[in-house]
Amino acid sequence: MRVTISGAGVGGLALARGLLDAGHEVTVLEEAPRRRSGGAALTLWPNGTDVLNRLGVPIDDLGRRIDVLEATTGRGASLSRVDVAAISDRLGAPTRTVLRDELIERLSAGLPDGTIRFSASVADAEVDVAGVTLTTTSGERYFSDVAVGADGNRSRLRVVPSTPTEWISWQGVTRVPATISDSHETRMMIDRSGAVGLMPCGDGRLLWWFDVDHAQTSWGPDAPAPEVVERLRDQFADYGDPVPTILEALTPGMAEPYPHHTHRVPPVWGRGTLTLLGDAAHTMPPSMGQGANQTLQDVHALLEALRRAAPTGGPALEAALRGYERDRARRIRPIAAMAGRETSISYRPPVLTRLLPDRVAQSLQEKLIRRSSASLS
Repeated sequence: MRVTISGAGVGGLALARGLLDAGHEVTVLEEAPRRRSGGAALTLWPNGTDVLNRLGVPIDDLGRRIDVLEATTGRGASLSRVDVAAISDRLGAPTRTVLRDELIERLSAGLPDGTIRFSASVADAEVDVAGVTLTTTSGERYFSDVAVGADGNRSRLRVVPSTPTEWISWQGVTRVPATISDSHETRMMIDRSGAVGLMPCGDGRLLWWFDVDHAQTSWGPDAPAPEVVERLRDQFADYGDPVPTILEALTPGMAEPYPHHTHRVPPVWGRGTLTLLGDAAHTMPPSMGQGANQTLQDVHALLEALRRAAPTGGPALEAALRGYERDRARRIRPIAAMAGRETSISYRPPVLTRLLPDRVAQSLQEKLIRRSSASLS
């Protein structure tokens, strides 16, 4: 079977590997002129690492294992503490923070030459009973039995647009002292000014991000880079260690903006033998740390749907794709709704936060991961 994938991100490359292993002919169209870089790091919970294990993509040597997720006030007073290691043990797969660049490189390794076509931006799709033809902005046409849009929030193959929220994460990766980088703990510091995330990501590096509600500020994502540095320093000046150290080390351009978007998850998101996965199908803010994980779950579910339907083809193939979409939509809606409300980064008085016992928060996190997962369940 011939499959064309739009987008050479985590989802597109993971799907390509799975399809090639199953003996299909695969072409990945990527609008960038070379392999993408940037995007800081991402958290792979057990529902993400489980899929990578199934695809034969080892990541034990990448990033940093995460065993604890702690929420504190800006000054450092503990609000909650989740035993991530216990969740990982029960679900049978680890939780790791991995640089996006390193994961993309690992997923790309071993792909046959010519699998990825760079500078190939998809502009349109023609769907008929024979298959799908993707046309690039330069006029090249790619016909395949199945086409998959894995091209993110701005996908041109998606029908329902996403909606920006008022929140933006200003993020980056910095080398820090070993006392910080060697930890296996993720820390969220939440106060009236916004939220700060601190996550070790291996090799002496720390992923940090500043979540800012720009509806409450006089500046926005279009502010000049030097102004961004000064604004972040002012807004988070009262936060405790190690935030002052990170702010002091900031230089213009170091903090990369990541605007948050929400998206109504439709019951189906494809037509004919064209389907979507990841942010192209269900964009959500990063506040639940599930974007990449749900993308990888899409990959697993789509590979299973194609495995069952590929020998038959025709209407059975279309039915399998719609079944994949309905099942994933059902699983994703609760976690996408929670992420869309931005509750995990919005300030609440500490007394209210402490009313939720740690064991309850831990149980809820595990249930969300399990119920949204196709591979773990």
